Amino acid sequence: SLAEAKVVERKSVSDMGGAESAYAPDWIKLQDGRTAIEKILPPDEALNELWAYEAAKFLGVNVPETVIVSKKRGGEWATIRQLWAEGTIAAEMPLESRNRALRDPAAAILDFIMNQSDRHESNWLIDKDGQPVLIDNGNTGYPDRVHILEINSDSDFISRVVGESIPKMLYPALDKIVGIQGFPPAMR
Repeated sequence: SLAEAKVVERKSVSDMGGAESAYAPDWIKLQDGRTAIEKILPPDEALNELWAYEAAKFLGVNVPETVIVSKKRGGEWATIRQLWAEGTIAAEMPLESRNRALRDPAAAILDFIMNQSDRHESNWLIDKDGQPVLIDNGNTGYPDRVHILEINSDSDFISRVVGESIPKMLYPALDKIVGIQGFPPAMR
């Protein structure tokens, strides 16, 4: 499994020419040949990463496989591991390619239900088929707020939405998503 795979090589993403990040992720090579990133996050952000991955599987959105591999210092920090996402950072792609990828309704729904507040052009990729790959899902507006039926988001995929009610047509999809194992108990 991804959580138990042995790490055989580790490098700082920023040392590899990647963007600086508040939590300085590491690029890792696993014994089975896969590559991934690891980053240490506050536990709520680690859970948001995991919930985004689980909801994305249901919606058919490309979010890298995500697991929590450890908790440290009395639960103050958690380490997540995500498979390395293949693609080009959206900010580095031509506007036409970005606009085409932004038309993905499933990605918009994921960002909507996760109250995504950090989906700028460096937090999503465009894969070789022109499809979006949503990364860095920890800094959301916290999905446990969905149960109050209000959304606060700043996502490239859905534009700025603040204090709006969730459209009733989304309730059936939300009912299925909140049933995902591991989603916040407040949503059940």
